[in-house]
Amino acid sequence: MKQIALTLIIIISACAVTLAQTFAKIDTTASVVVWKGSKVGGEHHGNLNLKSGKLIIEDQKITGGDFTVDMTTITNSDLTSKKWNKKLVNHLKSGDFFDTKNHPDAYFKINDISTAPSGNAGEYTISGDMTVKGITKPISFPAKVTIKDKLLTAKADVIIDRTAFDIQYKSGSFFDNLGDKLIHDNFELKINLTANLE
Repeated sequence: MKQIALTLIIIISACAVTLAQTFAKIDTTASVVVWKGSKVGGEHHGNLNLKSGKLIIEDQKITGGDFTVDMTTITNSDLTSKKWNKKLVNHLKSGDFFDTKNHPDAYFKINDISTAPSGNAGEYTISGDMTVKGITKPISFPAKVTIKDKLLTAKADVIIDRTAFDIQYKSGSFFDNLGDKLIHDNFELKINLTANLE
């Protein structure tokens, strides 16, 4: 009898967890990803499009999820010359950088979410696996998340070391005497996500 009761408790608990878990589908048209890279004496920035994504929600908090970035959509926003704008974008798509012909997508999978050191409501540290050019590395970054009714919004500033993904072009970590041709290893992604809870 005790065994039956214990089994029922386990089943009921499992059902309760399942019911508490919901999903939020990322609205790719409303979400924005802005990239920024810097070099000696200047910087460039532009946009990337999200291809797809979903988040797992439990008790009004994100507990997991993943999303895909379409690297072929990379644009530049600061160069007004069409010639130089196109030249930069094509270079970013080439093998020197993201090699979008062979690796059109980048991926991120959430592995862990913890309360940010600030302790402020809605502020978290997100850790997970980032895949660029077929190479997967762990990264962590701060994020601010708001859930109201059926709408989730999130903002994050992500710093990525490009050399971890075999992007070594004009990196001071691999080449000497680059002078003013040096391109910094870290690039930044400013992410604004909008997702709809199911």
